[in-house]
Amino acid sequence: MFKPAIAFVLVFSLVAVGGCKRASEKLTEKVMEKAIEKNQGGKADVSIKDGAISVKTSEGEYVGFTGGEGTQLPKDFPADVFVPQDAKLLTTVKVPEGFALTLESKISADQLAAECSAKMKAGGWDEQTSMVMAENLMFSYGRKTDKRTATFMIARGDKGSQMQITSLTGKSDN
Repeated sequence: MFKPAIAFVLVFSLVAVGGCKRASEKLTEKVMEKAIEKNQGGKADVSIKDGAISVKTSEGEYVGFTGGEGTQLPKDFPADVFVPQDAKLLTTVKVPEGFALTLESKISADQLAAECSAKMKAGGWDEQTSMVMAENLMFSYGRKTDKRTATFMIARGDKGSQMQITSLTGKSDN
């Protein structure tokens, strides 16, 4: 199993924020390959093309990073995980363990958190963690029936909020 999936998601998010220009794609690929190889202890092949990133290691292939205009919710993203309807999808990452989305919304962080809580609980999810840290809110939900988890990190902004959603399948190779 690709154990540092969360770190993997964060690397992709950083790449998305920085943007990938064609001239720097090869350099970015090499830097990411070296970082993954150092972390995993094996060979990694990173490919960046047309706003999508794929990574192949001895443990499998991790495909599905997209960002920029036209980014869409993956078709197999769990329908019971809350995604604000008005939000603009900035990036998506798909790994075998699940998904990570980055969105921005014109709704305030507090309103977004309340809507998220109501929708997740109504969908049969149990709140596991709730933290408010200055300008950031974090909520984690779980389902005992299928061991899935969903984590929402919401950052307050002047004109709305930004949200990171991580949905994990609960499946592992351990």
